[in-house]
Amino acid sequence: MMNRWIVSVACLGAIFAGSPCAGQARPGATAGGAGGPAKLEIPRVSRDQVICFALYTVSNNTLKLTAQLYPLDAGEDRTVRLEVKRGGQWVQVAATKVIEPGFTAPFRVEKWDAANDHEYRVRHGADAVYSGRIRKDPVDKETIVVAAFTGNGNNDRGPRPDIIRNIKAQDPDLLFFSGDQVYDHGQHYASWLQFGRQFGEIIRDYPTITIPDDHDVGQGNLWGAGGSKRAATQAGDDGGYHWPVEFVNEVERAQTSHLPDPYEPQVLPIGIRVYYTQFTSAGSASPSSRTGSSRPGPRGWFPSRAHGRIMSTIPTTTAGAWMCLGQSSWETSRKRSSKPGARTGPGRR
Repeated sequence: MMNRWIVSVACLGAIFAGSPCAGQARPGATAGGAGGPAKLEIPRVSRDQVICFALYTVSNNTLKLTAQLYPLDAGEDRTVRLEVKRGGQWVQVAATKVIEPGFTAPFRVEKWDAANDHEYRVRHGADAVYSGRIRKDPVDKETIVVAAFTGNGNNDRGPRPDIIRNIKAQDPDLLFFSGDQVYDHGQHYASWLQFGRQFGEIIRDYPTITIPDDHDVGQGNLWGAGGSKRAATQAGDDGGYHWPVEFVNEVERAQTSHLPDPYEPQVLPIGIRVYYTQFTSAGSASPSSRTGSSRPGPRGWFPSRAHGRIMSTIPTTTAGAWMCLGQSSWETSRKRSSKPGARTGPGRR
C-alpha cells in the first residue's frame, strides 16, 4: 500500500510572536537585554515532579526515548528507569544515566513491538513518574497525518491550550517541530523546559521529531560552514557556530537524541556531533535533515542587503511517500535536484 503524507502546519512564530521577526533576540543580544523578554528562571520543583517531559520515536523496531529532567541536587540519584505495561503489570525495559549539562536521560530499546500501542512510564527515585503512550506503527493507514510546527516565539511564554486542543482533535500520526523551539539565546535549558511544559501534554503520547535551528543554538541565522569554524558574532553570517561546542552539543542532545540513530555518526571538525538520520513510519522513510550546519555563511557571497532575501524555492515533489524533514533542505535537495527547475547553490536555504 502506498501511504500518502498529509502535513498540517501550525506557524507558532506567526501566532505568538506577532511578526516573522518578533520574539527573536537581536544579533549580538541575549534575552533579558534592553527591550527583550525577561530572563527565564528555572522553577524549583518537588522531587516527584523532577521529570519535565519525554520525547520518543519508533523506527525499524527500535524505540528511542529521551526524558528531560529539571536540575538534580548534588548527591541525588542519576539513574532513570523506563517501564512499559505488559499483561497489566509494569515491567522495567531499560535504565540509563542522566547526562549533564542539560539533565537528559536517553533510552534505546531494540526489538520493540511496533505492532501495538504501549503504555509507558519514566521513573526517577522513589516518587517521580512521567507517563504516556507509545503508539503503534500506522502501517494499516492509507493517509499519514503530520502536525508540523515552526517558531515558538517568546513574546508569549504561557501555555498553548488552543494548539493542544486542536492537535488532540486532529489526532495526527506524527508531531514535527521544524526549528526555533527556543528563542531565548544562550538560555536553551530553561527555554527547553518551558517548551516541555507548553507541549508535553501531546508530546507524551505522539512520536515527535524536533530539529534545532538557528535560535535554538543562540544565533540570528545558522550558516554552520560544515562545523569547521566558530562564528564571530551571533548574527552568524560569516559562517559557523557562535556559542561554545559544549553548548551546541547540549542543545542537540536535548532535541535530537530521541531520533533514530544517525545515518553516518561523526564529529565535525570543531567537535559538534551530527544527527542526520532516517525515520521510517508506515513503511515510508523520511530523512531528518541538519543542513544548516553544512551551508557556508552568506557574507562575501551576496550584497549585504540581500542577506534577508536568499530563501530560494526548494522542489516540493517527492518520490513515492518520501518526505524530507529539516530546518533547511538545501543539501538534501541539492543531491536530488537533477529535475528541471530545481534551484540550489551556496548559501541558499
